[in-house]
Amino acid sequence: MNGFPLDFANIASWLTSFVVLAACVMLWAHRKNVWALLALGGEAAVIGCHLFLLLTPNAFSEFPPLRVLWPAAGLMFAVGLAGYAWNELATARRDSGIVQ
Repeated sequence: MNGFPLDFANIASWLTSFVVLAACVMLWAHRKNVWALLALGGEAAVIGCHLFLLLTPNAFSEFPPLRVLWPAAGLMFAVGLAGYAWNELATARRDSGIVQ
């Protein structure tokens, strides 16, 4: 029973990453926007870091920059997603005639 929660957490983490990556691809396909591309690149880098950790059990000790790269990739995703949302909000306001 001890391994089940960890296995579930690991599977859920992978599934979440791929769902977010698919969402970024859909955003990029919908609007060729630099913000969507930034979010897509950030999430792809997060998945790359996760894969590196899976393939290299001692990844953090063998490759210390991973401790910085992984959160930086997450920040890149977050900034890209926030920029995309901000851009969409500004476009919707402009198109509806709402004064900012």
